Amino acid sequence: MKHFCIDIDNTVACSDKIMRRVISTYSSGRVQLKYDDIVTFNYYECLDRRGNHITEKEWKEIHVLWSERKNVMSIQPMPGAVDALRRLAKYGTIHLATSRLRVARAATAEWLDSHDFPDHELHFLKHGKKHSSLRSFAAAVEDYYEQAVDFAALGTPSFLIRHPWNQDREPVDGVQWVENWEELIEYLMDITHTRRRGKPNKKVPDANSKSRSDGRIMKRQAPQK
Repeated sequence: MKHFCIDIDNTVACSDKIMRRVISTYSSGRVQLKYDDIVTFNYYECLDRRGNHITEKEWKEIHVLWSERKNVMSIQPMPGAVDALRRLAKYGTIHLATSRLRVARAATAEWLDSHDFPDHELHFLKHGKKHSSLRSFAAAVEDYYEQAVDFAALGTPSFLIRHPWNQDREPVDGVQWVENWEELIEYLMDITHTRRRGKPNKKVPDANSKSRSDGRIMKRQAPQK
């Protein structure tokens, strides 16, 4: 069986909405971030419509608050993620990997069970270290651009769920943007080599292609002699 590394937050879980709610509560309404305001991966680098933001020190405290069970359990799964992973689990081993704080481990496992995620391995790892901490994978799914790039550098096809914080980043060999799980699962099923006959194959990112941030594949041109 092939092995797949799947991030949790903002990949299979709609975590951003709850994070922005915790930021608002923590700041007593001073910082009111909207989804489109999150243009970098670090929340403390993002400004709301009034130009307000949290500090890096405040972020560390907010991260701990967000990790409380009541907040973790209030997160909703990404649309289509559970059904897609159930389909994938029939043909591959799913590794759910996260850089959440370890204090959130019990709540994370409870949340996954409560939403009937299929059998999986659960990994808590240091931020940005998934590619170097685990085994090699047939594919990786992320929302964090730098992590996807690191996977691709090892030859692992990587997929980015499109969000404001990754959509305008530079195209990179082996990284493909996708809009949702309905689109993504077709790529992943191609990798398992179990697609039913008669259905067109999706183009899986490889080392000879560049993926545009608009989701299209650009073939690398051979150098002119």
